[in-house]
Amino acid sequence: MTTEIAILNGQAVALAADSAATAGGVYKVYPKANKIFALSRLHPVGIMVWNSSAFMGLPWETVIKLYRERLGDKSFPTLPEYMADFVAFLLEDARIAPSDRRDAFVSALIRERLQVVYNALRQAVDQRLAADPTPIQPNEFEAMAVTVVRDLNVDKASLIADAWTAADIEKAHGKALQGAIAEMFGELPLGSAAKDIATLTCETIVRQIDSESFAGVVVAGFGVEDVFPLLVEREIDGIVDGRVRCWERGRHSVADMGPGIVPFAQRDMIEVFVQGVSSDYQAEVESLVRRIVDSYPSMVLDSADSLAATPRKAVEAAQASIKDRYIQESLAGLGEWRYTHYVEEVMSIVETLPKEDLAELAEALVSLTSLRRRMTRGQETVGGPIDVAVISKGDGLIWIKRKHYFDPLLNPQYMSTKFGRAL
Repeated sequence: MTTEIAILNGQAVALAADSAATAGGVYKVYPKANKIFALSRLHPVGIMVWNSSAFMGLPWETVIKLYRERLGDKSFPTLPEYMADFVAFLLEDARIAPSDRRDAFVSALIRERLQVVYNALRQAVDQRLAADPTPIQPNEFEAMAVTVVRDLNVDKASLIADAWTAADIEKAHGKALQGAIAEMFGELPLGSAAKDIATLTCETIVRQIDSESFAGVVVAGFGVEDVFPLLVEREIDGIVDGRVRCWERGRHSVADMGPGIVPFAQRDMIEVFVQGVSSDYQAEVESLVRRIVDSYPSMVLDSADSLAATPRKAVEAAQASIKDRYIQESLAGLGEWRYTHYVEEVMSIVETLPKEDLAELAEALVSLTSLRRRMTRGQETVGGPIDVAVISKGDGLIWIKRKHYFDPLLNPQYMSTKFGRAL
């Protein structure tokens, strides 16, 4: 895991990232990863990557440097056009994702989706046997599988592309899909549920649902016509049927939205600093408010033994009609208080910070998250040196802090070939 942050105001955007990278799931942490890069050698655009360190098996660092080489001195009027061109490049350069790696990615994605179905079905079987230890008959198992698929409905997730359907995936990868189902479910009596499982699996591939290999990609800076900094975040995980599985997760434009502090990946401590509470704690508060509003009238009515049935029903009906509005008003009030006493105060200062102070704040917030991980149980999934860069319209991308795996003083040939000068 990681922590990254972008802080934007009218004159610049500061980027900061830790250096921790996990290998083997969460078993080993290496504190030397590079996560911030210049996207262009000549223009004020940077890129950060979090979560997965590779795209289709190729390190993101290599992908980005191949793109930078192809981009050369080309520029775009607006920042989002850099992101669009970068995503298009992932398809265009055959070195990045040859056909064998694309096939391997689709196979892995299918198995990943089927594992979700398998785990849900296994849980349903365990619950049934705990309630009734008699053997499950084939027709009952088939009905359970159909119910599991129905409960895993993914219709709420948006399509990656309007013209892309589950039928397209099933047509192109039906053989691999059926092989994976046979391998994972074996001789289980799926019956008609087998078709439902296949359709659900294909449906999840064409929708905006994270895979285990997704990467958050953040492009920040200025297009040629941009006078205020912007950032665009997309999630990208691989190529399926000539399409990059990619969708926008957010953007921030200083021109439209004012200054911003935008965290990525592990963001709890940054949220506490900016908003006064983490999003997890906020969700718990909201859940508690809902439970209180839902249960309190019934508790009062239950304690009123003499209350007649008709008035009780009237109170319950009134409570049902007003509780949602009351909850929304209460939560909105909490949000307004939090914004006034925390967010607004911080943002009013961020708006006026000079470039060097933007960089200092970005580094401090990443460092705060790193310290929190070091002071808690479990692995230090945030840590290592913190890289910091500032991007401004006039100066481009300037490194404030940057680790090297080599000493530039011992490698004068690098500086000569890279920048045309020796130290």
